[in-house]
Amino acid sequence: MSKNKVVVRSTLGDLKKFASIVSTRKGIIESASQSPLLRTYGVNETAKALHPPVLHLIVKKVVPMGGGVKSFVLTNNLNKGTQTLPYFKAGQYIGLSFKIGNSFVTRPYSIVSSPALALKNNEYIITVKPKYNGFASSYILNNWRTGTAIDAVGPYGNFCYSPIRDEKTILGVAGGSGVSPFISLAQAIADGTEDVDLILLYGCRKLSDATFKPLLDELMQSCKRVKAVYVFSDEKVDKCERGFVSRAIIEKYAPERYSLFVCGPASLYRFIASEVSLMDIERKNIRFEVFDKTKNLGSFEEFIEEKEGKEFYLTVYKRGDIIAELKCHADESILAALERGGVAAHSLCRSGECGFCRSKLTAGEVFIPKETDKRRMADAKYNIIHPCCTYPASDVAIEIF
Repeated sequence: MSKNKVVVRSTLGDLKKFASIVSTRKGIIESASQSPLLRTYGVNETAKALHPPVLHLIVKKVVPMGGGVKSFVLTNNLNKGTQTLPYFKAGQYIGLSFKIGNSFVTRPYSIVSSPALALKNNEYIITVKPKYNGFASSYILNNWRTGTAIDAVGPYGNFCYSPIRDEKTILGVAGGSGVSPFISLAQAIADGTEDVDLILLYGCRKLSDATFKPLLDELMQSCKRVKAVYVFSDEKVDKCERGFVSRAIIEKYAPERYSLFVCGPASLYRFIASEVSLMDIERKNIRFEVFDKTKNLGSFEEFIEEKEGKEFYLTVYKRGDIIAELKCHADESILAALERGGVAAHSLCRSGECGFCRSKLTAGEVFIPKETDKRRMADAKYNIIHPCCTYPASDVAIEIF
């Protein structure tokens, strides 16, 4: 067997340098500044300011908007340690957390004010519309007053203009309360925060439902880059469109190049998706906002009708221990059952996209609408679910993280 020889060629200078490593290192250390090391770095401080773990807010003012709608001016709660409100992009939302009786509730609300207001006055404005049997909205409208303290997270969301990705004109389609992110964008354009044009097709049933029409009319007078077109389905209004926001109306007001932004109820999303499929617009220029879309499970073709109205049992584990055993219904999300049962579960968007409520299904069968199933492939493979858009189809057990 042959032996391999390793030959190391060196010089006397290399050996001297090696021998002096310790003394050289000591000299560098002794000559260094005696100032204490930074506890953190600028980039970390910026990240902390823009993305604090919790925002302690307080209601500064309540503004009635007509028809039972109210806007709430929120500011930082200094008494609880929130010094300033984070900056945000027009179109983003915050996740509000509060208790209703024994229920822990989280709800996302789009910020309707301009980002400039957060910098100037430390204020976010959200608008809450009454809903039939609305659990959280009814509580907010009936109980929040000036001085009410609320905790929140965010701002979050990607329904924002990006000069790298989007065209220089946004054609927005809004249905009902889905107008909120566009109101923020319109004001940001008017005050110079955003450099883009907005054509907004604002769809409502009746003129009385167009809560933000006075503000939009005012913005159009002061800023030529903002244009609103009102579309009413249930009544004829002078100088407004009648019917629904259809392909014909979109093409009537669309410029040659534009990005299409859509926000509203599930019915609007499905209708616009079918209309856009017939139009010559690239998929990359179409944006649908994350929205609490799942209301009527019977509207989904894949929903098993015989499960409708059935009651099941939900067992909730955390770190291997059972923390709750609850009743749940086939037509309510697992997240809704958790909230109703007093389980403080993480959630944010309530539309299946953000992953805040990510949990593991350990037993039972569930129904997940295809259009709200935004899980990663690996999550779906290993029974990870998003309770906000997952519905029981039998007795089930989950592990929350």
